[in-house]
Amino acid sequence: MNARHFLLQAVVPSWPVIAHERWQQAFPDGQVGHWVELPQALAAGDTVWVPVMLEDWLLKVAALIQSRPDCRVVVLSSVPEQVEGLRALNAGARGYCHLLAAPVLLQEVAQVVSLGGLWVGPDLVQRLMAA
Repeated sequence: MNARHFLLQAVVPSWPVIAHERWQQAFPDGQVGHWVELPQALAAGDTVWVPVMLEDWLLKVAALIQSRPDCRVVVLSSVPEQVEGLRALNAGARGYCHLLAAPVLLQEVAQVVSLGGLWVGPDLVQRLMAA
């Protein structure tokens, strides 16, 4: 069975349409919805993509990880920053990348996290290595 992808869509005026389009190109079978619509029965290996524009995104990441540790969470940011990335990883996210990443990059992120790896930008990797 193939892993499924779910994009939590933020209900804010600044939600860029291109972000949804790029994500949908990367995962044509993926589902886009709101927090309340997130399927109650996520399967092992599924990936939930959480934009930081989502209200209480950090709490939602932690809740997802606690309730379904066999699922993966990737956090999407319109302005990636080291501190925000560290907060996402500390909450249990397996990936942190730009909201407007190209579809091929989103697919790479999905592949890395599906194999148990972490996906973060080079600045954050350097910070983690220094620590």
